[in-house]
Amino acid sequence: MLDDQAEAIRKQNSVVADKTKALEQLRQEQTRREADLADRLQAERELSQQLQDDLEADHDKKSKLKTALSEANAELELLRRENTKVCTCFFIVVVIVIVVVLVVVVVVV
Repeated sequence: MLDDQAEAIRKQNSVVADKTKALEQLRQEQTRREADLADRLQAERELSQQLQDDLEADHDKKSKLKTALSEANAELELLRRENTKVCTCFFIVVVIVIVVVLVVVVVVV
């Protein structure tokens, strides 16, 4: 009877050892998975931060470009006004020259 009990205890110990070994393997696998997930999470965080930095840099560029465009439009408008003045002055000079030529022709004739 003691031998039967001893054998039953050995079998139970064997089962416990097998289950402990399986549990340890599961724990190791879980630890590997957690480490993998932590690495992936860190990579995602870094990528997210990089994208956020890029977005902010692009926003700054956009603001600078808008400012430059506004300045260029203001300069263009100024040049258009100056061009209009020059054209008007040129027209006046041409009219004066024509009048002077006509007066000279009339006086000579």
